[in-house]
Amino acid sequence: MIFPVVKIPNIKRAALTILLALIVGAGILVLTGRPDSHSPALAALREPPGPGAALHEWPMFRGNPERTGVTRERLPLPLDLQWSYDAGEAIESSAAISRGTVFVGALDGTFHAVDLQTGKGKWKFQAGTGISSSPCVSEGSVYFGDEEGALYALEAATGKLRWKFQTEAEIMSSPSCTGGQILFGSYDSNLYALSSRDGALLWKFQTEGRVHASPAIIDGKVLVTGCDGYVRILDVSSGREVSRFEIGDYMGATPALDGDRLFVGTFGNQVYCINWKQEKPVWQYEYSERRFPFYSSAALTEKIMILGGRDRVVHALDRRTGEELWTFRAKGRVDSSPLVSGDTLFVGSHDGNLYALHIETGQLQWSFTAGGGLIASPAAASGRLVVGSRDGQLYCFGSKG
Repeated sequence: MIFPVVKIPNIKRAALTILLALIVGAGILVLTGRPDSHSPALAALREPPGPGAALHEWPMFRGNPERTGVTRERLPLPLDLQWSYDAGEAIESSAAISRGTVFVGALDGTFHAVDLQTGKGKWKFQAGTGISSSPCVSEGSVYFGDEEGALYALEAATGKLRWKFQTEAEIMSSPSCTGGQILFGSYDSNLYALSSRDGALLWKFQTEGRVHASPAIIDGKVLVTGCDGYVRILDVSSGREVSRFEIGDYMGATPALDGDRLFVGTFGNQVYCINWKQEKPVWQYEYSERRFPFYSSAALTEKIMILGGRDRVVHALDRRTGEELWTFRAKGRVDSSPLVSGDTLFVGSHDGNLYALHIETGQLQWSFTAGGGLIASPAAASGRLVVGSRDGQLYCFGSKG
């Protein structure tokens, strides 16, 4: 498109120069009439649509507050092992990545900060007993729970303890950080909201069973599934229960959210899509060949939801209808939650393999065999993918180039 020349009277040359600089700097227009291909504004327009974690960050379990398990990183196959870090004990915690640092806990109670590029340890912090809770990183602090029921806040740069909050039972739930609040569940049946500044209790809500899953946040609401068989919708600022939906089966998986839709699997061999605003089911899926629990949390794209099962199968379903699109059979149960990068799905299995599957077909594209089972879920940032293993190693993969 050619822009006409317009004469602008009574404007000084200096003012005109500043105006043109602002226009060009914003990436709207250069003198040739072409968009600046390097401008941040146009780069944002080129990002794929739909929910996804920001580039260079994977700050919490499933990547974002909606827990969708999607990254905007593009991880070209085949991947190469860049480094492995010895944590000294099995890793079941899923890593978080922020500002070039990987954060992960191990089952001996040690929390680790590792350089993403080199695999060198930055610092360690000794908590109580084992750490299965996955960390959340926000505004210079990292938060996680342990099996003694303590929620820790550490300085992300140094590992120095900022504060500690004690619940009455173990914490397997992974915290969510939003608006100065840290939200997480405990096996004492409560969902907690703490002040990120000093760990003060803002509110807690008692359910009728253990809260294993991690809270998901959308539109000022926190949604949580629990062992009492309910999906609960609470006001994030007050903790007041807005509504709840009874499923009736134990749920250990974290719900994935997109708009008014919630997706979750249960220990009753069923997967649900629920309109949480209208409190009614949209569809229900049950695998016909085998009856096993779903412990893995779902990943969501615009058209597909994917999750693993204890039936050793990765299931891909049509998001609108719940129709089965494809299945992939692993050699061990799939408790790891999938990560989507472009047209590739990454997921671990108890068989020790990290699988890369084509998201449209489920065809195996690449795999890596670790020295122990992969219960943790993969995380991705800055062109790297990391996942911890029960062999005590934290593995990092990147492009061969």
